[in-house]
Amino acid sequence: MPPRNLLKVALVTIICSGLTNAGVFMFLYFVENNPNETTLERFMRKGVIRLGTSPDYPPFESIQQTADGLTVEGFDIELAKIIAANLSQQLDREIKLEVEAAFFNALMAGLQSNSYDIVIAAFAIRPERELQVDFSVPYYFSQQCCLVRADDFSITNASDLATKKIAVQTGTSGEELAGGIVCQERKSFPTVDMIMLDLVNGDSDAAVIDIPVAEHFALAGNVKIAFNFTQSDPEGFGVAMRNGEGGSIIMGVINSTISWLNATGQLQALFHG
Repeated sequence: MPPRNLLKVALVTIICSGLTNAGVFMFLYFVENNPNETTLERFMRKGVIRLGTSPDYPPFESIQQTADGLTVEGFDIELAKIIAANLSQQLDREIKLEVEAAFFNALMAGLQSNSYDIVIAAFAIRPERELQVDFSVPYYFSQQCCLVRADDFSITNASDLATKKIAVQTGTSGEELAGGIVCQERKSFPTVDMIMLDLVNGDSDAAVIDIPVAEHFALAGNVKIAFNFTQSDPEGFGVAMRNGEGGSIIMGVINSTISWLNATGQLQALFHG
């Protein structure tokens, strides 16, 4: 049996070791969850920009099968890559892009809770949203349209929807527009894929959706654009950051990147590329 004093030493060593590990854990937790750390400080510490997006909205973002497995690709993702590259150059620190997927109607809450640094998801710049997040300059302008099955010739204008079921995506401009349309029923879905399934299966008669997205799905031949909603001005899509970060160096790089791409024609080429 070991002497009692050796047992005491061993016990004290174990306790101190436990306290040391707990202290390291608490320190790392505080560093990672420091509420006073700015986005710029976190960028410099970790070298990562976390992008929140909803990958069900082609051609802006969608999940694609590649040689490396499933990845999120699209116009918004390509824009985010260029922003990350320009941030790397501006900050003299490699900034890697990390894509985080979520339902569209959860993106704003995720941004506000610090789950993402920026949101790029065909996110329309609207007055009510500007009260909650800061937007960049617009990088794309879009309008809504009415999408129907390819063999449906009964819908040619908004008045034809009075006896129809309309599918919309939760939290979008399309959902708000559909709220002012007289119809039999409005059906809200978290993703566009679910809207398309409902429409093609005949469970809904029409969908209100952004024109570029409708054009993408129309390529399959089973749906078509019945008409465009042109009574309102096109909405601009912007990059969103948390409230109060609109004047940061990060947003400055984002705005200058968008302006430069637009002025040189690369933004349009990127969308059609």
